[in-house]
Amino acid sequence: LSKSSAAYDVYKRHYPVPASLQVSDEEYQQWQKDIGAISLPDPVFELIFTLRQQLDNLPNAPYVSDRRWKKAIRLLQASAFFSGRDAVAPIDLILLKDCLWYDAQSLNLMQQQLEILMTGHAWQQQAMLTRLGGIVQRRLQLQQQQSDKTAFTVIKEGGMFSRRPHYTLPPEASASTLTLLLQKPLKLHDMEVIHITFDRSALELFLTKGGEIRGKLNGIGFAQTLNMEVDNAQHLVVRDISLQGTRLALPGAAEDSMPAEIKQQLETLENDWRQQHTRFSEQQHCLFIHSDWLGRIEASLQDVGEQIRQAQQC
Repeated sequence: LSKSSAAYDVYKRHYPVPASLQVSDEEYQQWQKDIGAISLPDPVFELIFTLRQQLDNLPNAPYVSDRRWKKAIRLLQASAFFSGRDAVAPIDLILLKDCLWYDAQSLNLMQQQLEILMTGHAWQQQAMLTRLGGIVQRRLQLQQQQSDKTAFTVIKEGGMFSRRPHYTLPPEASASTLTLLLQKPLKLHDMEVIHITFDRSALELFLTKGGEIRGKLNGIGFAQTLNMEVDNAQHLVVRDISLQGTRLALPGAAEDSMPAEIKQQLETLENDWRQQHTRFSEQQHCLFIHSDWLGRIEASLQDVGEQIRQAQQC
């Protein structure tokens, strides 16, 4: 209500405001000036632009004019001002759900799009998950390279008239019994197996003529039949009942530690996550945002953090 209107005078008589809560004209004008000085940081502007793009890509999204967007940004500045900040923060954008809709359908749509923005982009949640995916992919690539490098390699012998290739053991495999490590543990004969002990003569016979091969699982008990083959790279591969396979390696050749490159990238990502979580914690003091929204955002950040920690432990 305008202070100069008759309706305002009636309102004052029926609903008097305590003196301690009254706002003077001078204070009100100063507020308007201070609100206008609240900055709109580039990252927040980019979030608003992302929201506009989301809405533009939806067939039933409400039309929002530039004039209305301008008024909405003024509301965000006011939220930041009354929350004691000198710049609009991502948390303030939640208020857009209250001023960019026309009916119940557009209200629900706006809330859905803002939830996507708040739980996926406002604190870099999706960007961090994308980075994590790239790091995991790189780690798999390095592991494959390491697997190729450390795998036990047999020597292929040429056979002019033989359909089946023949193989021999490399010179370093000279002992009467050979213990080979699984590059990845497998469950064989209901046992978690990390290494297999072979009789050298039995292994030589298998490489020369094929047929059945047996080995002692984890070096204990009786020798058990194995599903083993030589792959195209001349590495010995053992498979479990589901045909999941792993290469064998000589003891001391396997490299289980996380590559330094991957460790550094995960530490950097974890530090970035902590910074984003700290930013969110600092911005939670907002007078106009319901705690339900804060809980959903916190859950989205914790999910990202948990995935990073799991990757560090693998």
